[in-house]
Amino acid sequence: MKKGIGIVLCLSLAVATALAQEIDQQAASADSIAFQKKYIKSNEFYDGLQKRSRSSEFTKFIVNSVIVDSDWTGEGARETTKKLLDETAYFSLFEGREIAHIHVMSRNIYGDSTTHFVPNLVNTVHVKTHEKEIRQNLLFKEGDKVNATTMILNEDILRRLRYIADAYIYIHPQEHDSSKVDLYVHTRDKWSINIEFKQKSPKEFRAWVYDNNFLGIGHRLTLGTYVMTQNPVMAGYVIGYDVNNMWGSFFDAELLIDKSYEETIYQAQFQKALIKPADYATGMAYSLHEVGEGQLLTDTILPVKRQTIELWGGFSLKLKNTKNNIFLLGKITNTKTFNYGGQVTGEWNPYYRSPTTLLLSLGIYRESFYRGSHIYSFGVSEDIPYGFKLELSGGRTWDEYAIRNYFSMKWSIGRTVPTGYLKASGAYGSYFRDDYTPQQSVLLADVHYFTHLFKVGKGYMRHFINVDYTAGFHRLEGERERITFYGENRLRILKLPYTYGLNRLLFHLESIYFSPLYFYNFKFAFYSFCDFGWLGDSYKMFSNDLYTTVGLGIRILNDRLIFTSVQLQFGYAVINPGHGANQWIELGGEQRIGLEGFRPDKPALIDYR
Repeated sequence: MKKGIGIVLCLSLAVATALAQEIDQQAASADSIAFQKKYIKSNEFYDGLQKRSRSSEFTKFIVNSVIVDSDWTGEGARETTKKLLDETAYFSLFEGREIAHIHVMSRNIYGDSTTHFVPNLVNTVHVKTHEKEIRQNLLFKEGDKVNATTMILNEDILRRLRYIADAYIYIHPQEHDSSKVDLYVHTRDKWSINIEFKQKSPKEFRAWVYDNNFLGIGHRLTLGTYVMTQNPVMAGYVIGYDVNNMWGSFFDAELLIDKSYEETIYQAQFQKALIKPADYATGMAYSLHEVGEGQLLTDTILPVKRQTIELWGGFSLKLKNTKNNIFLLGKITNTKTFNYGGQVTGEWNPYYRSPTTLLLSLGIYRESFYRGSHIYSFGVSEDIPYGFKLELSGGRTWDEYAIRNYFSMKWSIGRTVPTGYLKASGAYGSYFRDDYTPQQSVLLADVHYFTHLFKVGKGYMRHFINVDYTAGFHRLEGERERITFYGENRLRILKLPYTYGLNRLLFHLESIYFSPLYFYNFKFAFYSFCDFGWLGDSYKMFSNDLYTTVGLGIRILNDRLIFTSVQLQFGYAVINPGHGANQWIELGGEQRIGLEGFRPDKPALIDYR
């Protein structure tokens, strides 16, 4: 009965989608929202309200406690079009011209011209990003030639900085010499200090504070503690410090000490990733992890101490007369497991061996970005990658019990299609013994699709379909690796902490309606979702247990307030054979989520999780 209800509800969602698309076929191919007049009117209201409020100290205090000054010229200037744009055409207009001057237009959270009490207080408490820090994240300098690929890549770099709310690059030709241009780099800070409180176990809680823009230099400082409901009350601490883009070199460094009642982590990392088409990458990492781990097969907890050392590096080259790039990367990883008292053999508990792994990756890729809005976030600029990547990896692993070879292949492609945007990827990885017998094989596939915005009544809608497939083959008898619905691969509303299988298939369906309700910068989006998940040991995927959740939600945005977005979600697990916990309501800020791009990273084994 429940299975029938779930299928009917999801089919109803699909039918509603089809009917909505029939409402306005002409608008279905357009990816725009005509908010410009309302946006201007709203800004005029807020600006006028701020001016009028000056006649009363009380109204001045109330109004300017929540209203952001409108001297931000980035998002307000270009956000109103709401198109999925390939900005190559814009930057190509200035291709090859000399960069005469670079102007960094950095704005505080509330802008730089506010004189009102609360916004001024927030701006004072928040240390604005130093102009030097912004300049260190630029891939060009005065005297360089404009390159469209570099400009698009640099916008993506700036927008991904955890202390920047939005960023744009404008180019203006000089009036007296058209062969030269001035560049204006616009950025706006976002509030960087956050406090979080989470439950780690039934009797242990974690509270921590972190500043993503410590002293305005783009570093991240994290301080935290663990609190117990019994003695000892203070059960541990967290200290972390991350340095982003040291001295403009694009090297990052990270230090972390995380000590709780039952777990200790020491971690250090220093690395530079591939950024430009012709570039080099290198890195090193060290971690020491001590924890009591549960054994699935014996239902016991044993102490484990694991040390990992990793070194990696490589380069990429741009192929002449094409937009493609080739890359070669290598990595060596050594892991040592100490103090483990359980049984480990060639086939039993391979997770607790002490292997050394050497991997080499060779491939070809191309990457650029569309700029859009109202896709995975609500009201901020988003960089949607397009291009492709093909990567082949091979290597060798040796430990105290066996020597095995490893091979993997990864591919991904993304681009716009007539009805929207589509990104697909797949991966296969496996160990092989000397007799070519495969072991611990993994097969992954996923698809991400979203439609154009299309008109429904006076509002606009977009639909999303995500498919994720994970399968494990030739698994070892005594290994602990099995998968569940968790993290990104979860069913919304449902928690299944003790349900595992070898194979998993997920369908995520979601429809978002961007309402015409637009009350002086308050924007409203309503969404519905339906998630299907199959989990089990059968390779006939649809023979495994089926889980289905459905739900509704609302997202509210006002980009002139400090707290810009709130999400309220209701849902129900219609089909729940694992008897997981049903989270009826979820309330929280909207998470900024994007798609993984095509730029290569350090070689890695295919994850089975």
